[in-house]
Amino acid sequence: MIVDVAKCVGCFNCLMACKDEHVDNDWKPYTGPQQRHAQKWIEPLRHERGKAPYTDVSFVTRLCMHCSNPACAAAEPGAIRQRDDGVVLVDTEEAKRGEKLKDACPYGMISLNGDTGEAQKCTFCAHLLDEGWTEPRCVQACPLRALSVVRCTDEEYDRIVEAQGLKPLY
Repeated sequence: MIVDVAKCVGCFNCLMACKDEHVDNDWKPYTGPQQRHAQKWIEPLRHERGKAPYTDVSFVTRLCMHCSNPACAAAEPGAIRQRDDGVVLVDTEEAKRGEKLKDACPYGMISLNGDTGEAQKCTFCAHLLDEGWTEPRCVQACPLRALSVVRCTDEEYDRIVEAQGLKPLY
């Protein structure tokens, strides 16, 4: 996932698409239903700088980084699995022991579902990818394409980073 902070205007379509896809929908074995208000698996954060009349607002979208070596997996062995496509998922059977997972995420993107007690996070809409979709709902809903998915080798990604002048958020 590439997030272009210069393009994001804070429309929150990504958040609304995620909620539409996951609230009241049980996508087991990928994840259980997301809570309507308490959980945000993707979150555009507003950053303001300057002072009136010279102010600037930007948005930085936070989401699970689907780490190649997830810290959450080390915290609770067996509770996290990484698919061949790189998507990191919480095992729904093991998710009840979620406090360690939540605390282990360096990005703060694992939350506990207050209704079920499950640890939950962005699934990258793995259920849709498995049905043939090429991108998760948040990316599909982004009108300015501030979010994009690139499937490539590490070498190809390094070339994209260099050509576009990308910098890691974290």
